[in-house]
Amino acid sequence: MDRSDTTAGLAVGPLALLREAVRAVPAMRYALGVGGIAAIVAIVLTYWKLEARTAVFGGLVVFVAMVALVIFAALSRTGSAALRPLAMSMAWSFLVLTVVAASLFVSGAFFNWPQPLPCLLRGDGCLGKSNLDPNPEVDKELEKIVIPPGKEVAAAEDILNDLYARRFQRVYDRFSPAVQQTLTFTTFRDIAQRQLMQMGKGPLHRKLRFKPVAQAAGLMVQFDAEFDELSTWIELIGFVKIGQGWALYSINFQPASWATVNPATSHVLTDASPTEAIHGTQKGELAGAWTPPRGWRSTIKSSSKKAESTCDMLLTSGEIEVVAHDVLGGCAPQAGSALNLLGKIRSANGKRLDLEQVQYQLAMP
Repeated sequence: MDRSDTTAGLAVGPLALLREAVRAVPAMRYALGVGGIAAIVAIVLTYWKLEARTAVFGGLVVFVAMVALVIFAALSRTGSAALRPLAMSMAWSFLVLTVVAASLFVSGAFFNWPQPLPCLLRGDGCLGKSNLDPNPEVDKELEKIVIPPGKEVAAAEDILNDLYARRFQRVYDRFSPAVQQTLTFTTFRDIAQRQLMQMGKGPLHRKLRFKPVAQAAGLMVQFDAEFDELSTWIELIGFVKIGQGWALYSINFQPASWATVNPATSHVLTDASPTEAIHGTQKGELAGAWTPPRGWRSTIKSSSKKAESTCDMLLTSGEIEVVAHDVLGGCAPQAGSALNLLGKIRSANGKRLDLEQVQYQLAMP
């Protein structure tokens, strides 16, 4: 073989080489079909963004349907009297199946019977339907925490009563699975114990603040909780949508006066200490401003009772004296305890800050 033959052979492109291979070995033409299938798979996964499982399952269904269609077409064209009954039976069977399947899909989509389409694909609309769940125990556990529509207010009161009674396990068990995956029981218990120091044994009286209105995937139940003549707080219980019901998502408390605060117009200090705030790190008038979102860490010196559950607190933060007025549960912490204070600055001078509308938590060591 001379040099020119070698150069010509190297110049043959992939498609020309494939055509030569098909000419030499006719069976190689099926490689083109395999390449086409691979190209379709790449298009489906890359451009249509389908999951591989969905694409494979759907492809198999389409392939089976194509085979049935080819068989039906072949039988319908045959002139044999023996095959005509078979062709007509197959035609009527596929017609009935198509009509029944379409009817069930429409019924499931609009009337939720016999099963909605998300159930067939294992979405979240099948809670409690153990006949479709490969693990029925999962649905049984969900049924214990899901609150039926219309029962949210009563459920919120039960949750609050359990919380004030320190039945933390019962409250934790009612959280949605998503919350339990991110919040351990120990962490929840520690947070609740620190917050409940201010709340004490619960309010003397509670009434529904607003009729709860369901949003897209959540619902908030709010109560006005009266602890004494000086302290009225808001109890907030948040629920998240699970199937046709609700599960506990969040628990929060705040002074009732906070509900009238406009975050857009309120002056909130940045993360500066009381000393920095007084000595000019914070610009502008301090009176009327709010403490930083993380609160001010202060050490309690003493407290004086104002009402059944309300006290004034005298604290220190560095060289600054902090006085917190009309604090719910203000007599509960012992002297020397470190607290994180959130509230509104009533007044300030060179060495003292007076706070009102105060919420506190025991500071972490």
